[in-house]
Amino acid sequence: MLKVTPVKASACAASTRIDGEAELWHRRFNHLGLKNLKRAAAMVDGMPLSVADAKRVIGTVFVPCVNGKMVQSPIPRSSTTTTKCELVHTDIGGPLTESLCGSLYFRTALEDSTGFITATPIKTNGKAPKVLKTRIKHLEKLTGVTVKRVRHDSAKQYVTRDLKA
Repeated sequence: MLKVTPVKASACAASTRIDGEAELWHRRFNHLGLKNLKRAAAMVDGMPLSVADAKRVIGTVFVPCVNGKMVQSPIPRSSTTTTKCELVHTDIGGPLTESLCGSLYFRTALEDSTGFITATPIKTNGKAPKVLKTRIKHLEKLTGVTVKRVRHDSAKQYVTRDLKA
């Protein structure tokens, strides 16, 4: 379960709605803060000067900005692994905006004892098991040690016959 911790109350002011046309530009610039949005108004051709005079609407909240300011609590590092490749953590992220090579997802693998991490772009979620196998073989080749355990979040891309021991 994802444990979400809200940021400090001072960030609440940064989550209020922005008045008028500035809100549109705030969204266009991927929820850029008001201070930086005002600076951008002077530098961007085609952006109305009214954006530079924008004000916050007190008493309102812009939900996407509130959600973006929440952080996940850090997961404590496992202190049980002391040998290389005893435990490898893996996860898949995405879908993201399509990369230049056409990838929408990425796969991470973190070797627990050393903190060595790899991130591999993948085009479809269905290629995740194959990419994981390749990354584990690569890690084993680099370290000269066989991976003993792989930890993941039990997502459906891991529950395949190909990945069972």
